[in-house]
Amino acid sequence: MELDLSTVATLVLCTAVSSSVFTAILAVVLLRWRLQPTLERRLTELGEELEARVRSGVLGAGEELAPKFRAEVEQGFRDGVLAIARGQDLDDSVRAFAKGSVDLIGGGLNSLLGRSRRKD
Repeated sequence: MELDLSTVATLVLCTAVSSSVFTAILAVVLLRWRLQPTLERRLTELGEELEARVRSGVLGAGEELAPKFRAEVEQGFRDGVLAIARGQDLDDSVRAFAKGSVDLIGGGLNSLLGRSRRKD
């Protein structure tokens, strides 16, 4: 049996293509049934570990900052109560609150009645 060059080239080409297809199918099967469950399990473990680390860091930071925050809030409350007791800024605060409330209500009524807003 004598083989010419075109027959040999065809056989080599068919062998290469079939080998590539077989390798691709084998890779997909291994990835799908062997490697994917292992990777998903590892990813879940890493996610849980990351969540635990973040939770630990956040709780640690909260415990570290809570006393400072509490002290700042207490000091601010004391300063506010003392300022009210002395009458400081109370008149200005009441005026600003009243003006803001009147502007808000007036703007709402003007919108309802279709009037244009006056400029200050």
